[in-house]
Amino acid sequence: MKPIKPCPTQANPCLSCRNFCTTPEFIPQYEIEIRETKAVIEKGKLLGRQVWVDKNQAMLDRLEPILDTLKEGRTHHMAGKKGREYVGKERIHGR
Repeated sequence: MKPIKPCPTQANPCLSCRNFCTTPEFIPQYEIEIRETKAVIEKGKLLGRQVWVDKNQAMLDRLEPILDTLKEGRTHHMAGKKGREYVGKERIHGR
């Protein structure tokens, strides 16, 4: 789980960044992260901490589709192949 380009403002990759890329080999880490996030949401509900619930629900809403993509055996990268590689004539001519 790492960004293709280093981010100038964040130490950890943002799940919504178009440069964020991850592969199916990280499925176990995503499953753990989702379980932990769901636990925080439930604890937040029990303690009446709506901020915890809202922030962690937003994270869960980003994690689950990524996991679904990885379980399909595909790479998650919002920019797609064209955004991360040279294709066609670009490969021949370089940048």
